[in-house]
Amino acid sequence: MRYGDENPVPSFPPPKWKTEMEEARMQQQQQEHDAMRQKILQAILAPDARERLQHIASVNPDRAKRFENQIIGQAQNGQILTQLTEEQVVSMLTASSTNKQAKAKIRVLRKKSLLDTMGYNEELASRLGVRIDGWDAESSN
Repeated sequence: MRYGDENPVPSFPPPKWKTEMEEARMQQQQQEHDAMRQKILQAILAPDARERLQHIASVNPDRAKRFENQIIGQAQNGQILTQLTEEQVVSMLTASSTNKQAKAKIRVLRKKSLLDTMGYNEELASRLGVRIDGWDAESSN
């Protein structure tokens, strides 16, 4: 073993009071962040719109949080210049929910068959003894 390879100071977990102080500091930062959010929302939303958002938060907290983040971002980017009314909030929520529904559409694509790629060949079909009713040989070529 060379000099300096060993660790002369054993590592111990931080003292309990230190982790408690970290937790308290983090809780204080979270409270300050929440207070700032509420102040921004109070400036952006009219009282009736804030009440509507509180009702939505009681039913669907994730949706309310996403909407709050959206309008705070828009306000910080200068896209919202006046207080939003309840009607504007409802229309924005409706528009965002219809966008989500449009994104959730499922498209089913039919797998192409050999006939789709090659077309229907009368001569080959007769040699193989295959007859396809309803196949229009004109449209496949």
